[in-house]
Amino acid sequence: FALPLSLEINEVLKLWLVTPPVFCAPIAMAVMLRVCVLKITDGYWMAILGSGRGVMIYCWLFGCADLSLLLIAMVVFACGFGMWSVVCGYAFSSIIVLLARIMCGRVFVQMSVKGWLIDVMIPLSAVSIASLAVGAISRLSFDASLGRVLLSTVFCEAMFVSLCWKHVLKTEERAILARKVSGLTCFLGLTKRLA
Repeated sequence: FALPLSLEINEVLKLWLVTPPVFCAPIAMAVMLRVCVLKITDGYWMAILGSGRGVMIYCWLFGCADLSLLLIAMVVFACGFGMWSVVCGYAFSSIIVLLARIMCGRVFVQMSVKGWLIDVMIPLSAVSIASLAVGAISRLSFDASLGRVLLSTVFCEAMFVSLCWKHVLKTEERAILARKVSGLTCFLGLTKRLA
């Protein structure tokens, strides 16, 4: 969702809001970055809370990292950067949250930072860059329109899913997904027969 939207954020905002407010696109991108950082580190908080070790310290650090958004935004705004302060606040606090989660995971539940980088971050980054490059083809080839947004989304998602299937997911993860998809198709086939 975030990859094609980041490519077409200006057009999507124009289609949705007609005349989007100034700085709407950079702020939306910063919020999406924050959501992505939180999602790719979900395993850390689940493991920490599940283990029960260091929960109070983790919650304290995570709360401070969240509050850093406001502090950073205020400092950048005081330096005269206007609305860029919100973008900087989101971006820097996202990095702080990422580091806090990884460090807490390492300390409290012995989760490997190197393993996370090798198994999650590097493959997802490479797949995301390749997907954005493919999605940018339609963005650069056609005039701004709803059709271009849809085409960019299809290109980007097709590349992302196929590369994730081949290079990010492990064999057992692919098997689990295949079972879920086959179970869903069986369920859909059953509901069609009942209707």
